[in-house]
Amino acid sequence: MARARNRGADGISRRTYIYQDRATVGAGAATLDECALHLYATVVSRPTADRAIIDAGTKSLSSDLVAPEYGTGYGLLLDYPTR
Repeated sequence: MARARNRGADGISRRTYIYQDRATVGAGAATLDECALHLYATVVSRPTADRAIIDAGTKSLSSDLVAPEYGTGYGLLLDYPTR
């Protein structure tokens, strides 16, 4: 296997690493600017101060929980960071 010349990475895989995501950013292997996709969605309701209902298709959002060492939840709201 070829070795990656990227901070925080020690190999090349056919998984999400080529796109970068919150886990690779948390591991220090990528920056948010290097992520292949940023999704914009509309907030349609705020039932409580710490919850929002958004208008985004489920296929455009991840169903994978973020590893605890990189944060909580499923994704990252840039304007409402959790860490």
